[in-house]
Amino acid sequence: MAEAETNPDKWYAKLFQKIGPEMGAEFEKIGTNLGFTNAELDNIRDSSRHAKNWGFKLLTEWKQKLTKEQNPVALLKEALTEANRGDLATIVEQEDDKRNHTPLHLPSPPTDDPRDEPDNQNNDYYT
Repeated sequence: MAEAETNPDKWYAKLFQKIGPEMGAEFEKIGTNLGFTNAELDNIRDSSRHAKNWGFKLLTEWKQKLTKEQNPVALLKEALTEANRGDLATIVEQEDDKRNHTPLHLPSPPTDDPRDEPDNQNNDYYT
């Protein structure tokens, strides 16, 4: 399993890098939905002249404010959906599903076919 999938902070950073730049015109609405004040949103805007950086900074600061009892994925999906960014909420859900549902690797079942036995060198019996 990749390190970003097992380390929650790295997983969130990767997720925020993916969806942050895509917020576009809904940056302010998403920020408001996440509990930011207008002054806090202005500070984020002032921190970088590149709008694509604002979403990542917003999400990173928001995550740091959360308590351990809060569910970041559920809160983020709700905030994105309320801002009419269901596309980003879907990405969050898909990434969360990938993180929580690792494939199960089971051994192959044993076979009862004697031809599969390594000691059986004379295969004429079966032809």
